[in-house]
Formats: sequence, C-alpha cells, structure tokens
Amino acid sequence: MGNEVSQYDIKGNLWLESWSPEMPPWPFGSPDGDGWNPPFYNRKGASHGYHGYAYSNELGKILFGTQAYDPDRMRWNDLNINKTGPGTLGRAVDMSGANGSYFVSPKHWYGGPFGVWRLEKATGELVRLPHSDTPFSSNDRAKPVFDSKRNRILFYGAQDEGAKTPTNLLFSFDVSSGTWAKQPINLAPSISEAPASMAWGVAYSPKQDVLMILPGGQKQSTWLLDCATNTLRRLGLGPSTQDHDTNGVVYSAAHNLFIALETGTYGTGPVTVHVLPLGK
Repeated sequence: MGNEVSQYDIKGNLWLESWSPEMPPWPFGSPDGDGWNPPFYNRKGASHGYHGYAYSNELGKILFGTQAYDPDRMRWNDLNINKTGPGTLGRAVDMSGANGSYFVSPKHWYGGPFGVWRLEKATGELVRLPHSDTPFSSNDRAKPVFDSKRNRILFYGAQDEGAKTPTNLLFSFDVSSGTWAKQPINLAPSISEAPASMAWGVAYSPKQDVLMILPGGQKQSTWLLDCATNTLRRLGLGPSTQDHDTNGVVYSAAHNLFIALETGTYGTGPVTVHVLPLGK
C-alpha cells in the first residue's frame, strides 16, 4: 500500500522509481485494513493497484482521479482538478494517445449515479455527462479504452445488470451523441464464447483498428477484436502468469507496440514486460 510511481523506459529497458515507497505501520500499512488513503509525505497512498489511472495526452500528466502525476519530473503535480456532483469516477479511460480525459463507472461501483465523467480542461472540473448512465454491470477488473477513429469509449468486460453471466460483453459510448450502445460480437468459426475480462487486459490500437484482449488466467490466450467488423478471433497464446488477475496491457502509439505487464502472485514482483508488434 505504498505511494511510489514506477515508470518503465522501453528504450533503455529500465524501471525507474520516483522515491522509495512509504509504508507506515498498522492501521495504515494493510491494503485490506481500515487505513485507506492515509496522508503520506509525498502524496496519499493508493488503495490498491487497480486500473484507476490513465495518461492524459492533452495535460501531459497521469490522472489518478483528481490528482495528477508528472511523468517527466517524476513528481506529483498540483493541478487544480475537482469533481462536481455526486457519484464515483470508477475507472480511467485509456486514451491510446488521443486527447481528452474520461472516467467510466459501471454499476458494479458503489456511490451512484453511474456514468461517464469528462475532464473540462479549461475549468479543471470533472463533470458527469448528462444521460450517460451505464446500462450494464461489470467487475472491478474491466478497463475502458478510447476508440479515436470513431470518437467513442469502448467497454469490454461488461455484463447484463443483475445477471450472473461472464463479463464478456462489449458496449460503446458515442461521445458526440452521448449515448451507450451494446455492440454485437461476431465470433470466428473456431470460437464458442468470448473470453471474460478479469485482469485489465484490454487495449486499443488506432493503427490496426483492433482491440487486444488479454483476459487473464495462468494459461490465457491473446484475442483480437476487429473494430470495423466486431469480429473476435484468437491470435495465439498469451503471456503466462502466476496469478489470474495480475496482468494488464496498453498500446504505445510511439512504438506501435502492445505492452503487457506480468507480476507474481497477488501483485508481488518482479514485474516482467512482454511486447507484441502487429506489423505496419
């Protein structure tokens, strides 16, 4: 339950750490205790290492809710960001290099109303968009991403509200019209069911116009969803993991690479980096 921010330099193949983690004694040293987000010297600690943050291209900062981290200076940045109105922010949208900063809270979260939040850069306000209520539920290991070709947010890992079904549905939020739509998934002939998202393993490549899905699991596969046809196919094996919920994937537009991280059981290190190019 530390508050350090580690950065991976893909050119140098180096991990960089801003400062040594600050781990105070009980009751603030247990991630499952009653000391959530205690006041640390550098900044408040994280409640868990879940995907509650994303890089903002227009700000040049990483947003952890209303807090901002400057990756160039490797220090917290005191931007004046405020959330307006009730409701929880949920998960930050991985923007894949596109401008804009959004958060999505599906109905798994506590503290409604649920929906889509957008950062208004001019005012520094995080505002919930009108009529953006999420028409689905999910688990806390799903991850929204941005489809810059169609100006929409994609949420893979949804499930029908109240249904005990796999978290393998796809919904999209059209930013222009402000509406959610359930997207059909066309399964390739050899696929009987879309995989359930269990490990934040979703990333979008605007260059290939595909959604990569690493669902999690010690023997997971790598899946590609063609966003032009909504066709899902199995690309091949995925990186093996020691634990079912300790991996994630992002897309780097600068390198045209999908980058997946693998940690040990219950988030222990060391962290292994996997990269996958998909061609030109």
